[in-house]
Amino acid sequence: MAPTLFLDVESSIPSARFLVTRSILTQLLNIHISSYLDAPAVAAYHAQRAELAAGGSLPRRAWLRRAMAYLAPYVPLLGDYTDIRGVLRLPPGRALTPSDASLAAVVYARRVCTAATMSNISASNTRDVTFFSQRPSPAATAKQHYIDLALGLAHAAAPASHPAKQTALSFMAGGGCANLCVRTTSPMDTKGGLYLRALLSARLGACSLHYAPLGPASWIPDAKAVLPDDYHHSIARGSPCPLCKAPSADPWHILCECPHSAVAAERARLRTRASEYIPVLAEHIFSASPAPHARELEAAYLDARNLPAPDWLSPSGQALLFRLVMVLPWPAACVDDPRARRALALGTIMDLTVVRNNRLHPIADSWVPWGAKRLMSIFSVWSGAVDGGR
Repeated sequence: MAPTLFLDVESSIPSARFLVTRSILTQLLNIHISSYLDAPAVAAYHAQRAELAAGGSLPRRAWLRRAMAYLAPYVPLLGDYTDIRGVLRLPPGRALTPSDASLAAVVYARRVCTAATMSNISASNTRDVTFFSQRPSPAATAKQHYIDLALGLAHAAAPASHPAKQTALSFMAGGGCANLCVRTTSPMDTKGGLYLRALLSARLGACSLHYAPLGPASWIPDAKAVLPDDYHHSIARGSPCPLCKAPSADPWHILCECPHSAVAAERARLRTRASEYIPVLAEHIFSASPAPHARELEAAYLDARNLPAPDWLSPSGQALLFRLVMVLPWPAACVDDPRARRALALGTIMDLTVVRNNRLHPIADSWVPWGAKRLMSIFSVWSGAVDGGR
């Protein structure tokens, strides 16, 4: 079963929590700033707020009471949801409009969802992988693997609070823009669909090696086979690599570690292609932001294009190759190696790219097929060697 975080991010479909929270806040905030004080709903709202301020209580079935009870757990962490200027970072004294109230509802609801997801992760899984140079946990479940790909949402709070409907390209959480697989506009013919299946399958970790299109034929169970009750739990924890006897074969192992000669040769070709593609990707991301460009964006773009090739053997170099092939954006804040300047530059331009969906399509149309082709190429080499018993 696909993890909830995976579905929230990769589907680009608003979660039930987001829709409910946004609906409550949209109604509440528009009433809160309404100038029609004699309107029944507005008058009732202000009367009930005055009752609370005087130390009274609201009727048990009052809508405002239920709305406030729903939002109250988030106030200590996220602040006052009625402070529209604070949520949208507006200057003091600026007149508020219904559009401001509706936008503040979107931003605060997104922050609520991010905070709830972070809390759920802390309660049920580890958040040990939070920086760029760390590999996803080996022998992890699909849920834990995807949490690791999202860096445990350790860097999600700031981009979630960006005062716009859109978020930074680097924001990998529900409601974020890092899910480029759903932003491609290329025709989803047989090959296009295969590309998406490959990338989305690999995001689930070791279990992807037991399904098409990435797994060896000898590892993929027959459709008519009766599988043991613990089969899916077992494959989610990973299987030893038959080529090098590593304890667990997973996408990271194949892309970055397996020393088998054929796989290593394909990895060397992949590193060359990645070095060539980094300036292309930087150009696509930079072009998504309309001119004039901020100085910080221009400087990061030039660094991404012109700096020397990364040290692919370092932990950060391995992580850069992995995230490029897997089409996984990242924030600059996660880059923990001062020598990983290209990773930092790319993360910076991803942080500064906050644009409408239609401007993300060229990035997705370039990066998704590039990553999927490279992913399928090295996986086919690994799978072929496994099936050939070499």
